[in-house]
Amino acid sequence: MKKFSFFLALAFMLTLGCKKDKDGGLVLSYDGPNQSGPILAPGYHETAVLFPSNETAKYQGKQLTSISFFMGVVPQKVEVIVYGEGTADTPGTELYRANVTTGIKTPEWNEHILSKAIDLTGDDIWLSIGLTHDQPGQSIGCDAGPRKPNGDWIFHLTDNFWDTFNAETGESVNWNIRGSVSE
Repeated sequence: MKKFSFFLALAFMLTLGCKKDKDGGLVLSYDGPNQSGPILAPGYHETAVLFPSNETAKYQGKQLTSISFFMGVVPQKVEVIVYGEGTADTPGTELYRANVTTGIKTPEWNEHILSKAIDLTGDDIWLSIGLTHDQPGQSIGCDAGPRKPNGDWIFHLTDNFWDTFNAETGESVNWNIRGSVSE
């Protein structure tokens, strides 16, 4: 029985980071359906999900082609940002950045097709949404939880460091941020 439980738990963990989309494509994701979103203070924030090398290695040779995210209200500025491997709690080199503010639809899912697909090398990859608020706002979406490791990273310019939303607030959620991977 212990072996069965171990293999069941292992199978569950291996499926956390990737799903199939409605068209059968691969989607890097930790989240479930949109439930809500935090109220972020005025200023610059980034919300991100980290897919470590143990999750991306199986996609080596494929490409990240788009980022989808749920937006509740439109803040002053919205950017899609992709980072490469850094440390366990800080993204590495910026690989991609695009201002997507003018095309945002609310309250709903938004998809940004990358102007240049990013090769997946088997290294860590961070998918981030940069948000600039001129007043408190409930912009980025999240699921109802429970939190999955690496599904709730957040950066505030005022603090100037990355932390998990759970460590900051005690809330157990995952950001509604997903990446589409080519077949």
